[in-house]
Amino acid sequence: PPPPAPTGRATARVAGGVRVTWSDNSGNETGFRIERRGGNSSSMIEVGSVGAGVQEFVDVSATPNTGYAYQVRACNNKVCSTPSNEAIVGS
Repeated sequence: PPPPAPTGRATARVAGGVRVTWSDNSGNETGFRIERRGGNSSSMIEVGSVGAGVQEFVDVSATPNTGYAYQVRACNNKVCSTPSNEAIVGS
């Protein structure tokens, strides 16, 4: 079965990126996938991944003065969870 979805939030731009943090609600993940939607896009794209137990990611590819929505998925070797709630940051 998929791991439980993480709960997450994004904070304001810090040190050249957007800091995304979440709570690890699963015990069977092998990592987390961080996804972002911004500008005029209606689709989420993967902007990074981190290992099991990690609960933070800084998106240094974010463009200043742009609004973004982030979500995080817990993944194991077979499947990923449903996404966390979207975290909105920026314009």
